[in-house]
Amino acid sequence: MRRARRSDLKRLATAAGILEYRDVGSGVQVVFVHGALLNGGLWDDVAFYLPPDLRLIRPDLPLGGHRYPAATDADLTLPALARLLLDFIENLDLNDVILVGSEVGQTICELAVASDHRRARRIAGLLFTNCDAFDAFPPGSIIDAGGLDEEALESAAWSLTTRDGRKAFFHNLIWEPLPDDQLCELLGGFLEDINVRRDALRALGGMRQRRTFGAKAFKGPVKVLWGTEDSRLPTEVGAQLAAQFPNAEFRQVPDARMLVPLDQPERVAEAILDLVEQRMRRR
Repeated sequence: MRRARRSDLKRLATAAGILEYRDVGSGVQVVFVHGALLNGGLWDDVAFYLPPDLRLIRPDLPLGGHRYPAATDADLTLPALARLLLDFIENLDLNDVILVGSEVGQTICELAVASDHRRARRIAGLLFTNCDAFDAFPPGSIIDAGGLDEEALESAAWSLTTRDGRKAFFHNLIWEPLPDDQLCELLGGFLEDINVRRDALRALGGMRQRRTFGAKAFKGPVKVLWGTEDSRLPTEVGAQLAAQFPNAEFRQVPDARMLVPLDQPERVAEAILDLVEQRMRRR
């Protein structure tokens, strides 16, 4: 597989602190939202398979893989992260956005759409890959938020500083092994900065009551792509998620586990292009 094109990181000052993001291309705007302990690099391979006439924006939310620690008083609960995402979209003056979310990024996207109808009008389409939904919140999807404390977090961080630890961590998340340098990029500041790890602890603690919030009023096109090799989240969860929306399509993705953007980036890119085409037809 050809690896992604890389881009210089830009920075935006927000109420939660400095937010870094990748921003390449021009045209229809696609905003990508990663999950816990990762960063916007999750979507780099997807970006490689998309044309330059799309504007691809990949923020590093304060979920553990970011490099700049959040403000000490920042609210990192899921509703606050959804507001942060909407602030980000508004500050960049983005409109008719296609939102793409993975793992807890899906919940953040769905909360954003459901919680602020005025600003949610900036969102034109949704694409979700494997995520915890309904009652399917298996312990350890990324890290067991229910049993995590600072000591456990430091132990996890120490493990992830080793090649074997990173390999073990990603074993149930991806179908095919990835180069170790790419795994390090995905984990970002979590490997090096105790303050970033404390951000992760705060964010993960706020996920203990995680569930799908059901943005049923969203009328735009929705696609749900589900890696069929995800042993923790069966395809029935994805089909049930898609059924919550009036204009949704569910697709199974073979040879992919939870992190579909890493296992099958071409399939994710194809689905994004389908959404772009649907958006253009609706205008």
